Amino acid sequence: MRLLVDHDMSTIWVRQNLSRALRHLRLLDRPRVLWVDAICINQYSVAERSREVTRMGTIFRLAKKVIAWLGLPTPDSEQALEALQYLGGLVETNFNWIFRSKTNNLKHWIPADGPPVHDATLETLERLFSQPYFWRVWIVQELLLANRHSRLQCGKSAISWPVFRRSIFFLKNSKLFRPIFDSRLASMSLFTDLYITTEILLERSRVRHCSDMRDKIYGILTSEIVADAPSWVFDLVTTPASKMWNAGRQAAPSSGSTVIYIPPDRIDVIGVFHSNIVSVSERITSDVTQASRVVGQYQPREWSSRSNEGADSELDEWLRLLQMDQIRDRYIHSSVFPSLTELRDSWDDAATHGQLSPESKVLNLGLVSTVIGGSLIRTANNYAGFGPSTARPGDSIVVLLGCFTPMIIRSQGNGSYTVIGPCHLQGLMNGETLLQALPEPWTIQMYAEDRYFVPRFYNNDTKVLSADDPRLPPLPENWRKLSKERTAGDPAHVSYFEHVSTGQVINSDPQLLRDALRSRGVELKTFQLV
Repeated sequence: MRLLVDHDMSTIWVRQNLSRALRHLRLLDRPRVLWVDAICINQYSVAERSREVTRMGTIFRLAKKVIAWLGLPTPDSEQALEALQYLGGLVETNFNWIFRSKTNNLKHWIPADGPPVHDATLETLERLFSQPYFWRVWIVQELLLANRHSRLQCGKSAISWPVFRRSIFFLKNSKLFRPIFDSRLASMSLFTDLYITTEILLERSRVRHCSDMRDKIYGILTSEIVADAPSWVFDLVTTPASKMWNAGRQAAPSSGSTVIYIPPDRIDVIGVFHSNIVSVSERITSDVTQASRVVGQYQPREWSSRSNEGADSELDEWLRLLQMDQIRDRYIHSSVFPSLTELRDSWDDAATHGQLSPESKVLNLGLVSTVIGGSLIRTANNYAGFGPSTARPGDSIVVLLGCFTPMIIRSQGNGSYTVIGPCHLQGLMNGETLLQALPEPWTIQMYAEDRYFVPRFYNNDTKVLSADDPRLPPLPENWRKLSKERTAGDPAHVSYFEHVSTGQVINSDPQLLRDALRSRGVELKTFQLV
């Protein structure tokens, strides 16, 4: 490529994709100013690249417009962008809820009916979302910081960034029953959330690609990445075997973590040992039939032998697991999640008519896309759940203070453990390990607050909705709850407390700190993670 620099012509080499982009982005009737990092930053100077990478966020944030170049057009890319334009025009969102747009002229249609498009159109969208651009780690920074004037462009076709976000949010919250497509949409949710924690940002960046693994951090946090790291370091390189992310997870709610770093590669953490794994299913694939067979083989037959007073019935508990507790009884304002009643009806219908297995009928409601690559696990004390397919019999399940999901760890025989990964174990996701089961008539409901789902406790008898966990006594007199703005470094569910005498502010409940838990008889252990 020939460049005019200080009245002199120079030649630089650029990648083919950038060459194509510049030819499509140039204007025929007037000059256009573009900032392109591959040209504006000297790629051969490590010092300059290291210096300028820290300014990338500011550049994208202050740009008049960000243009996301998807690549050359494909046979159906124009149709796909037109479909997104159409869907984005049907709805308005506040990124918690979806409303019918004022310009929507469809009769007798509401967003809960789902996207009014054919399967062939969804297939074109699936191919569009498979474009390499959407899997690059740098788009996290480019698009999260882009303003409303920005757009995505494929060849000569383009769509504005706000319309794209609305269409993705609409599709992501529709019941499409297409596991592969749903998994593509799940990866897009990074761009539909107005509020996102550092934890979620790291988790969703794991599946994104880059030529230099250090860019996994530079693209989002401007830091360093550690090669050959110990098992407890967040793995940004390997795609997770399954996605245990669930906005309602509460395995160790508001508890204060205790972590001691022992150089060079060990940390000591505190938690509760729950049980050992006794069996692990085969790996779950995107095939609903295969997933249904695997799940059907692992339904516990004797759940009544364990203490879980909060479960209405064994079937209800099984159905909740198959939805990872993402049901309307818990997210009461959701128009997407099924209710327990609907799940029971689907199960009974399948069991009565025998056309499909009950698991298949329930799994069609969307579970498969969440647990692709994972496995069913069963424990020695008869609990069941989902976890990484890398788990194996003999692994331990623990609930660590400050961790919102149970963790699977593996003994190394010398008192230390390696981390296998998080899991969803039915009966442990509401703080039962630290606080016992929620007593009747209380239930947990999730409410959108401060742009995030937070747990609230509902008394079915008195109809009282409370932010205070009924399993905990009143706060000690020397502590008070504090109203404070959440930061991106805080966990998904956070409350702040201030010590009245010292003014110390913590983001965990003082009644769930280590000493307070031990005083109430919780058997805490120290785990050495390497």
